[in-house]
Amino acid sequence: MYKTWKSLLFVLVSMLAISANVLGQSTNTFPQTGDVGIGTTLPSARLHVVGDSKLDGNLSVIGDVDLLSDFRIRNLSVAGSPKRLLGISQDGKVEPMESSTGHLHYLEVDSGIKVGDSSIYIMHSNANMPYNQFFATNGPLYINLSPAVPENTLINSQTGQVGIGYFNTNLPIGAKFSVYGNSYFSGFNGINTALGSNSRLAITANSSETALEVRHLQATANGIAFRDIVSHPLTKAFTVEHNGAETFRVLGNGVTNISGPSGAYNLTAQLYVESGLDIGCRVKSTNPNAGKIAYLAEVPRLDTRAISVVYNDNNPGTADPENFVVTGAGTVKVGQSSNPINAQVMVETGLNAGIAVRSKSAVANPNQVAYLAEVQHTQTRAISVVNTNPTNYPIPREVFRVDGNGVAWMQELRVRVAPFPDYVFEKEYQLMDLDSLELYIQENHRLPGMPSAEEVEKDYANVGELVRLQQEKIEELTLYVIDLKKEISGKSNCNK
Repeated sequence: MYKTWKSLLFVLVSMLAISANVLGQSTNTFPQTGDVGIGTTLPSARLHVVGDSKLDGNLSVIGDVDLLSDFRIRNLSVAGSPKRLLGISQDGKVEPMESSTGHLHYLEVDSGIKVGDSSIYIMHSNANMPYNQFFATNGPLYINLSPAVPENTLINSQTGQVGIGYFNTNLPIGAKFSVYGNSYFSGFNGINTALGSNSRLAITANSSETALEVRHLQATANGIAFRDIVSHPLTKAFTVEHNGAETFRVLGNGVTNISGPSGAYNLTAQLYVESGLDIGCRVKSTNPNAGKIAYLAEVPRLDTRAISVVYNDNNPGTADPENFVVTGAGTVKVGQSSNPINAQVMVETGLNAGIAVRSKSAVANPNQVAYLAEVQHTQTRAISVVNTNPTNYPIPREVFRVDGNGVAWMQELRVRVAPFPDYVFEKEYQLMDLDSLELYIQENHRLPGMPSAEEVEKDYANVGELVRLQQEKIEELTLYVIDLKKEISGKSNCNK
């Protein structure tokens, strides 16, 4: 083809030279070396043609082609020849011609098309086939648009909308970019935010907007609304950041950290909560049914802590004391004892009371118990008090004890007795005469004022009252002895 073009050019130049010589024109120049000018004596290129030109036959151009005016190619070939054509008219329209079968031939571009100030208008030559209209300044650009092919792409130059997989009428109202069907993004994507290499998808929300809303409309238990798959147990699957600090994070191994203002990060607990609020963690059960659980701590070993309370004094130089512990065995330690005794509940305190038990029943109720110690054997200690003060007892000594049979062991018992029976020795006190006392004993089988055996065995005895009555009888007995001595000596006066 290059030889054809060279031959054509040589013939054209020769004919023009002959015409110029015949007519005596001087507007052409044909030097043996240098540029060739047609219609100009000052060519600016190897071939410079001024005015209309016509070339018949094939044309091959090696190099760039700059069009400074309109350019149009028409197919003047005979019937049956190829009709893949490109036409560009003065109004800027690109008009592919139709083939013998009446279908549109396509414009093939190896690289790209750049649209400048003028528009590109591609349409079928038959105006009755509007679905072959691809792009215009007053309509959208359709790619692969056909009534039989629903997966279309359109770009609307009027509304700025882009739709993939939609018919024009099905494009969501107000959406600038819509995709119908599955989508895949492999690069960095930003929504109302600058693209960053540290995020595959970055979303920025302002005012009261929701940054990301995930809805799962499956009405059954199937499906996942949000799923994050990570490849490393310490990779962050979910994070919440506030003021530059991560306040909530979930790792691939399920470790969850909820942090306060310090943004602390802890990997020693499955769930780590740090809060500057009034309550670090609050569990509330609104189920009114019996047997429901508001909080459940399940551990695999008896000596594993199910609950632990540590006092943090914010002093890095000292160990934080563990003041409350509940183990899997149910043992409870209250206090700062580093070596607790073997007990189900161990309490150690430096306060005034280790355990304070209050019963606020304001009426007599035999079923109300302020403190209950239930044992299985009569010799088992229900209550035991051991004095560990080395000054008093070099070896810890049990100073008080109540066994399961009700027997109390103590070093000393102090009972407040009021009034103490010194009133017996007052002059106004009437001492019963011995005859009346003898008759009372014969009838009641007890001393006057003393409870009966039946009463004591049934309702127990008031130790303080019993001590008072015994002291009263001792003092009365003393008076009887004094009177008997006086009677023997002839000075008896039993009634004072």
